[in-house]
Amino acid sequence: MLPTVILFGNEKDKSITKPLFRTLSDRYRVTLLEKNRILTKGGGAPVLLIDTPELTLRQNECCLVLLKRHRNLKRLCVPPHTTTVFSVEKPLPKKLIGLCPQGIACGGHEGSLSFSSITPERSMISLQRRMTDCFGSVIEPMEIAVKTDRADPYAVLASVAAALWLHQPEPRFNFSADKS
Repeated sequence: MLPTVILFGNEKDKSITKPLFRTLSDRYRVTLLEKNRILTKGGGAPVLLIDTPELTLRQNECCLVLLKRHRNLKRLCVPPHTTTVFSVEKPLPKKLIGLCPQGIACGGHEGSLSFSSITPERSMISLQRRMTDCFGSVIEPMEIAVKTDRADPYAVLASVAAALWLHQPEPRFNFSADKS
């Protein structure tokens, strides 16, 4: 089983792609598939990262779809009960409710994942509800420290959600330098 993370939405929107690729490649061997290129970076267990504006999934045992800010949900087709979806919207878009076994909305007191404190250098992110990782293990609510330094908040939350879903036992995040 190859864990697959799909960045769904406008391919010009790289606000999630670059930080997620950088963060995950610190612990995993990440292969990024984009429109015109394939990049591989890192070591450890393999993870497939796909950046696409259109997606039809027939079957995938281990898939996380991260919804970008700009996307067309009419171009998203996933089979029921196979996919975890992460979205900035609370609640999840109606089209996805009931399709996915787990929805992870971010932000605010209603979100599953949100900032509990923010400072210029360091922030705390709160996982407020149980979630299941790609191997079926339950992850209990917790607080996670991240170095943020001017990072896009949505990219930070998306990266933390992906790392938790991939079952990083002790996720550590540093978003302070924009290295590609």
